[in-house]
Amino acid sequence: MRAAYLRLVEHYGTTETIESQIIQTAHWLTLHLDCIHVWTAYLKLLEQHGTEEQRNNALNSLSDWLEQHPEQNTVWITYLTIVKQYGNREQIAHALQTTSAWLRQQPDIDSLRFSYLALLEEHGEVLHELKQYEAALTIYAQAIQWDQENVLFYYHQGITLRKLYRYDEALAVFEQVIRMAPGDATAYINKGKILYSLKRYAEALETYEQAIQYNPSLAQAHGDRGTILRRLGRHEEALEAYQQALDLDPQNPVIRSKYDEQLKRSAKQKHR
Repeated sequence: MRAAYLRLVEHYGTTETIESQIIQTAHWLTLHLDCIHVWTAYLKLLEQHGTEEQRNNALNSLSDWLEQHPEQNTVWITYLTIVKQYGNREQIAHALQTTSAWLRQQPDIDSLRFSYLALLEEHGEVLHELKQYEAALTIYAQAIQWDQENVLFYYHQGITLRKLYRYDEALAVFEQVIRMAPGDATAYINKGKILYSLKRYAEALETYEQAIQYNPSLAQAHGDRGTILRRLGRHEEALEAYQQALDLDPQNPVIRSKYDEQLKRSAKQKHR
């Protein structure tokens, strides 16, 4: 009944009624933290009419309660659903780590694992974006064990390894991604970045050319190819590559800067 009433308030309530229900429901939920339908309706109400602080407080309260009552799988599934929709990066990262730890203890909870993997698939990048690299690697390895065909988990694993400068391991991961998705130009770009970091420039150049073959509209691939050509001393080709990148993404300040720098360098070469 309360969940249905909150939905009515969301759509038809006056400002005074909405503010009153937000306060009352926040208090009510402290006594009924396992009422999943009310949580869903309450977060939707907060999204439309509440504040970011209220949403964060609500999600943090539910997270704290679940850490004390991890056996409440239905509540946990609801928590993952609303975190995916309403949580900030820190809350999503926390949800991924706590759920991963619980699933290591209870690996047979299929419904919870399904919801967890859905959250990881949509927001798995938050772990390496927040520089939680070691936790991220543990989580990605666990996810790959459960879903060995999900290319996204390998992507996250490879990117994290690259950020940790573990280039040989990262290279092996992206070679696996390419075997799984041979037409994925972005996988070739990531492989090319790693080869460049390993100073294997000729191989990196070939890899970027493969990326362009699969998707010639990727400005990053042309720009990175230009950087490798410049490193190899092929300045005119580098300038052409940067020009191609600019044609595709004329507002990109990084590519513009590299193009301008290469233009000056090429001009100096001609006047020698």
